[in-house]
Amino acid sequence: MSRPSQRGSTRTSFPAYTTTAYPSFIPLPQAAALHSSWALAGLRDAVRWDVVARHVVQDAEVRANVVKSATLNALSIVSVFAFEWILLPLLRGPTQRRIAWAYQALWLVPLAGISLVLNTKWCSAIAARVFMLNFGRASAAEGGYNGVLNAAAASAYRFTMLATSVAGGLFLARVPIIGPPAAVIFLCWVDAFYCFEYVWIARGMSLAVRIKHLEERWTYYLAFGLPLTLSCAFLPTLPSAAVFALFLPAHIIMAHHARPVPAHPYTPLPPQGEEGKLLLPSPYIPVRVPVFAPAIWLNDLIVRAIGAGAGVSRRRRPAPSASVSQERLAGAGVSANAIIGLDLQLEHDRSL
Repeated sequence: MSRPSQRGSTRTSFPAYTTTAYPSFIPLPQAAALHSSWALAGLRDAVRWDVVARHVVQDAEVRANVVKSATLNALSIVSVFAFEWILLPLLRGPTQRRIAWAYQALWLVPLAGISLVLNTKWCSAIAARVFMLNFGRASAAEGGYNGVLNAAAASAYRFTMLATSVAGGLFLARVPIIGPPAAVIFLCWVDAFYCFEYVWIARGMSLAVRIKHLEERWTYYLAFGLPLTLSCAFLPTLPSAAVFALFLPAHIIMAHHARPVPAHPYTPLPPQGEEGKLLLPSPYIPVRVPVFAPAIWLNDLIVRAIGAGAGVSRRRRPAPSASVSQERLAGAGVSANAIIGLDLQLEHDRSL
């Protein structure tokens, strides 16, 4: 007896799922051990005084710039502490206030300004020389007039971001109880960023890529910045800046020899087992910590405000005559275009 046919019936086939089709995560204890190893790697790279000594001894250009930087910053430190510990205790009353004001206005503040300019120059020279010795020529920057404008806009954006970050760390330090340790942690990342920025720029990394690189390896860079941050975190402003500038060239040299880990933050372990399965990072520990998110948010507001202001000024300004040269047009409007272009590039890089 034949089975009656079932018209209109269709047979649906479902894919065969196995447990290997589901993502697997690194267990929390193993993830914690990984982060501890990355922190130890960062701390180890931050105390590589052997590579600093080797560069200073073997290369005359590095040695000359390091000696000049150390001499100037040592003079700044001695000036501050000699005034605070020797001169001020000998003075009393109104005389103390007048001499203190005159000493700071006529000596310490100008010395700090000169030190800032010279330290920037010397650190750039040290970084360029060390990069050349270890990796060869730096990545070529964009040429031409637009390249100069874009570089200027990027430098202004970078300076504002770092200044905002330092100000944020100082603000955190004033928060009761949790403020001081939170400020130290945050400034560890800021100091590490500043140490590595020279080698990142030489490799042609954009600002957004540099930030992403640090935030995805936050454990390593937290530990790398710890020794430099602790050396100046608990000093008054001027001595703190002088001590930071004193040790910065050494840490820039160390950054050129550092090996930030993990190489692949989203797949930190090699394939596991015979099937070569990749373990994803533990969901209980973030892969990326948005360290600079507040500073970037504030910078974006500034960039858009500058761009909007320049746009309004261009709309209100009468059209220039044909005799006006390109150089005279290189004012606020063109600079704002460079800044807006940088902002769009940052938005694109953040989407990577």
